[in-house]
Amino acid sequence: KKILDLACLRQLGFPLPNPLIEVSQIYHDKLERHLPNAYFDLSLDAICKHLELPIQDKHDALQDAISAALVFVRLTKGDLP
Repeated sequence: KKILDLACLRQLGFPLPNPLIEVSQIYHDKLERHLPNAYFDLSLDAICKHLELPIQDKHDALQDAISAALVFVRLTKGDLP
């Protein structure tokens, strides 16, 4: 977020107003409640697989953003499989 804030500040004169949301931390916290002290693979691919979400073939910023958005919705509005 710091890099985006800096770029936005230079271009627009203000930092991004959006809060930072780390979906891997939300995922970890939810799993930790069920399996304390377990190891979790926090890669986006692993999280998508565990949550039974579609995995994108190509990795670019747009596809990763879409995957992260799907993970966020699943973790905040749905149940863990």
